Amino acid sequence: NPKINIYTLPYHENRLLRVIDRFAQFVKIMRETKTDTLVMLAIGNSFTFLIHKLCGVKLILSQRNDPIAEYRDDRKKGMLAARYFKDADRVVFQTDDERDYFEPSIREHSTIILNPIKQNLPEPYDGDREKIVVNFCRLERQKNIPLLIDAFIEFHNTYPEYKLNIYGEGTEKEKLEKYLGGIPPGLLIYRLMSLSGSCPSRYSSCATTRL
Repeated sequence: NPKINIYTLPYHENRLLRVIDRFAQFVKIMRETKTDTLVMLAIGNSFTFLIHKLCGVKLILSQRNDPIAEYRDDRKKGMLAARYFKDADRVVFQTDDERDYFEPSIREHSTIILNPIKQNLPEPYDGDREKIVVNFCRLERQKNIPLLIDAFIEFHNTYPEYKLNIYGEGTEKEKLEKYLGGIPPGLLIYRLMSLSGSCPSRYSSCATTRL
């Protein structure tokens, strides 16, 4: 789309130099383009918060993960998130529970945007189901795939005829392969596979799915 401009921020091996240079370039871009609103979809709230203050632009932040799980072991991170959210012009959540985790002053200027429902979902399946448990998602830490594997091992001890198929790509794939490799042979029947556009056809007849 010719109406969309993409800017690349500089990279340096030295972390301090990288942060300083990127911040300076970001501020320069914001001022040259006369940006009105800054939207941050994931990490980097502190970075955008400072630019929001320095450049006087509107700031929209979002909570992408379950805040209970994300901040349970990192209270400092949770306190900072609440501080940034309180001063933002708008905060976007995906569920009521995510929003209600935070104090009323944050909820008052929040919006809930639900995940969209795709149009290419398979038709309801009415037939014999395969004894397969299917999981498909981004293979990232917040998805907690090891918990799924551990739970399936307990399930498999009682129902050994079931298999587990895990579809996905992500930064945790190599760790998951090692985790699965440490399970004694025969204890768990599984497959770790790449996610593709034909995935719906692979789970329509399975026993159950985990997203």
